[in-house]
Amino acid sequence: MDTSKTTTTRLGNFPISFFAMVMGLSGLTIAIEKALSLSSADVPYLVNGLLFLTAGVFTLLLVTYLAKLIRHTDVVLEEFRHPVKLNFFRPYRSACCCCRSPFWTSTKASVNPSG
Repeated sequence: MDTSKTTTTRLGNFPISFFAMVMGLSGLTIAIEKALSLSSADVPYLVNGLLFLTAGVFTLLLVTYLAKLIRHTDVVLEEFRHPVKLNFFRPYRSACCCCRSPFWTSTKASVNPSG
């Protein structure tokens, strides 16, 4: 019977797959922005709120995962070397692009209002 305990913290168990939330929020933001542009409703605060919510979630997840990288480097490297868990690093890259996309479409529409 092994009496040695391995201690794991919540930060050490924080999965990188949480970045998929950012992709969903970005898609929701873009869809609502496009739907509002097709309708006659003028609700800029809704789109801006969703933009900042998406950016805030992305920033929170990024800071949390960077803290995990600093404090639990061995766990991150183990995830990176695992043949299945390695695939969950892709949502991070996609989340970076998706988080940028609603801001780009929003600023593009405000710069060129004719379409």
